[in-house]
Amino acid sequence: MTTSRTGAAPADPAKTLAFIDKNFEGHLMSLQEYLKIDNLITARNRCDEVARRLKSEIETLGGRASILDYGDLPFVYGAIDAGAKRTLVIYRNYDIVPPEGADWSAAPFSGKVRRMEGLGDCIVSRGVCDPKGPLVGTLRAVESMLKVERSLPVNLVFLLEGDEQLGSPSLARFVRERRAELKSADGVLYPKFSQGRSGDPVLPLGVKGTLLLDLICSGGAWGGPTRTSIHSGNAAWVASPAWRMVKALSTLVDDAERVQVEGFHDGVVRVINADRGDVDQPSARRGGAGRGAAAPRKAGAIEDQYEYLRRNHVLRFKMDLPPADLARKYLESPTFNIGNLLIHSSRPWSRMLLPCEVRAQIDIRLVPEQDPDAVVDAIRRHLKKCGYGDIEVITRLAYRPWSIDEEHPMVSTARRMYAAFGKEPEIQASTGTSHSFSLFDEVGLPLVVAGLGTGGRAFHSSEYASIAGIREFEKSVVRFLHEFATQEIGPERK
Repeated sequence: MTTSRTGAAPADPAKTLAFIDKNFEGHLMSLQEYLKIDNLITARNRCDEVARRLKSEIETLGGRASILDYGDLPFVYGAIDAGAKRTLVIYRNYDIVPPEGADWSAAPFSGKVRRMEGLGDCIVSRGVCDPKGPLVGTLRAVESMLKVERSLPVNLVFLLEGDEQLGSPSLARFVRERRAELKSADGVLYPKFSQGRSGDPVLPLGVKGTLLLDLICSGGAWGGPTRTSIHSGNAAWVASPAWRMVKALSTLVDDAERVQVEGFHDGVVRVINADRGDVDQPSARRGGAGRGAAAPRKAGAIEDQYEYLRRNHVLRFKMDLPPADLARKYLESPTFNIGNLLIHSSRPWSRMLLPCEVRAQIDIRLVPEQDPDAVVDAIRRHLKKCGYGDIEVITRLAYRPWSIDEEHPMVSTARRMYAAFGKEPEIQASTGTSHSFSLFDEVGLPLVVAGLGTGGRAFHSSEYASIAGIREFEKSVVRFLHEFATQEIGPERK
């Protein structure tokens, strides 16, 4: 454990920031070592290796840590007790997805440096932008504080997840079983590179929820084979679950992919359509876009969103809208996506099968005020109404949308951190992405997404992070911990 400084005068973070500058080359080498480990979500042994490294890091910093198995990949759970008044949870993941795509400017697990226009020297590697860059940068920032200041201004709890890229299937169980321990903390930091190419950081007040469903169409009283797949020649007189599934799926959206399920948009304040523009959706539960309701305020960030999509080789958008409305749709609209169509195969000649079962894996992203259970019920009612009541709907994962009020002390802490570097963050209602952050609401823990640093192309080829940005990120973590130590969080946080 670290030595307590309770009652001592606050240390000057300027010395720690100078220490980071002086020792940053070693910090960069540490990150590159992590980036060379190909701990894909499909490689348990490599994930175990990273988990052991992270556990050792926390212990070397004077804390205690454990590796816990709750699901497919392990959690690293640890703490550093500084004897401080406040406790902060650091929540991140360490798992990465395969480096798909051929246009890598450096080998995806080499940690090589490449010069990029407008950004200078950058590291190009899978995981450098998300999650390893912010995770390792946070550890280096904590290490620097301990070496310079001899202790930390806050107690830290590390919750490092191993299967976030799978949708965090085990996090709910972990958080609920550790509820009593987590409730003693005062807040959660999700460290992230939050600067766009314009240099302005984005401070999101929310993320979308996640609903993963399996729709299963099996042979039965309506027709189709019931126990095993049969030869496709039987299609002359036996109905196909595959065609039935396709027809059922076609009722869920129209030709423009607008969801046709009655009740799906209940609670959604703004529905953005190509033919009607920006339209308010009447709803009995209408009452604003959630605690984090805030429209993008700077044109630069909207352009960043637009350019980001263009850089990912998308030839056109599915909606004919100007950039500002496209950005709003990404940030504020729910989605209804088919991730996979799976055929039950019980014969080796899979191309000549009439399957007995077909599954569609549905991925829905929820916006504030949408209730996962209500959405599932609406889908079941829709299928029954359209004559497909035999199709089974199974919920695999459900996380509510998360948001935090713009005036919350955690948000104020992030603002003060950015202000210390002469930055004013752009407040956005949502990141447009989905996370399991709502689980922390269940235990009364406010969360903020924050950190300097520029990176991009996470989950795509040539993922990168600016070296100068990585250095600034470490400094921003130091500043955040000092600001958090002095923030006032009232009883309303619970």
